[in-house]
Amino acid sequence: MLADTAKFNFTETLALVAAIAALGAFFVSWLEARRNNKAIVKLKSLQASFTSHIHDGDRELIAVRIENRGIALQNICMSLKYRAPDKAGICSLAMQQQHESKISGTFYRGTIAEFQLSDEDPRALQLLRSLRDLKEQEPAFCLYANTFFVRCFPVCRRFDWFRRLWNRLCFRLMFQRKVGDGYDGKGVFKTYILPTFTDRRMQLETFVKSVIKELEKS
Repeated sequence: MLADTAKFNFTETLALVAAIAALGAFFVSWLEARRNNKAIVKLKSLQASFTSHIHDGDRELIAVRIENRGIALQNICMSLKYRAPDKAGICSLAMQQQHESKISGTFYRGTIAEFQLSDEDPRALQLLRSLRDLKEQEPAFCLYANTFFVRCFPVCRRFDWFRRLWNRLCFRLMFQRKVGDGYDGKGVFKTYILPTFTDRRMQLETFVKSVIKELEKS
């Protein structure tokens, strides 16, 4: 009797394992088929930087890094678009590919491309002065391939309040561990922090305010 029960339980376990394996194989196959038939692009990072002197040197101001996880795309380009004040139209700022990650022709799966908005374009800086209400004007980074729209990465997203709350919590919970004595016995510490979200709205908002402030001084 016990032998029959053990055999029955073993058969059930094998059936369950086989079902889980089949579901896993189906999910992997579905994911691979989706990647082979759809344009899937992920926003890897967004960085906005600004210094106090606009006209000193050539440097990036806004950098957007994307990764292709789907079909290959041809002749990609990106622009920052937002509604003009009083809904008078759409403002579009073309972004240039960074030379280190420049994609010539085809944007293959697994490839990373980086676009930037440089201070070499005075028109772009002047247009950014009109971006004063991010929630109302809905700025977004739009990706195109062969002039066709591919993907839009909105700056203001749902649950931004939760992302900011989580980021503040992560910084409060971070801690340091001493890993060496350091110079003059002051110690060398390693900082540990939980993973944080990229706050697109805060970065762009801070950047635009800095641009407006500097342009008003000049």
